[in-house]
Amino acid sequence: MTTDPSTVQPFIIPWSCVPFDSPLRPTPSSKPNPKPFPQQKTFAQALNNVCDIPASQLPKPCLKGDRLAIEIPDEEYEAGLADCKFNMQGRNILPKGSSPVSVDSIRTKLATLWKSIGRWGITSVGKGFFELSFSSLEDMRSVRSRVLRI
Repeated sequence: MTTDPSTVQPFIIPWSCVPFDSPLRPTPSSKPNPKPFPQQKTFAQALNNVCDIPASQLPKPCLKGDRLAIEIPDEEYEAGLADCKFNMQGRNILPKGSSPVSVDSIRTKLATLWKSIGRWGITSVGKGFFELSFSSLEDMRSVRSRVLRI
């Protein structure tokens, strides 16, 4: 089955690394551009776009012993700590040969166990590890005090 190219709707790439004047970027009205693209990009080409950041905006590295280091300003460090103060890391340990469990299935199971806590989220960080974020210290402590066997 083939599709007539003139009837295919254009797709929109909302990532900030696509230039603002690109026809792939959504317009302020969020309507697709009905005009044909002057130069069509493949999905792979769109992902390979490089966002050029001027070197002047990057922190200056310095040598600490025989290694390069980048100084993090105190206010940025404190902001990072504040963003993570209600987070926990976890790991899903499975018997050898078991199929991996998706984050969505873990989220569903935990939602039934954690009905009494406020807003929370889970993010996979790879190889069975995940990060849990909570909306309050009390919720995080409540979860941490329980032994989880899913």
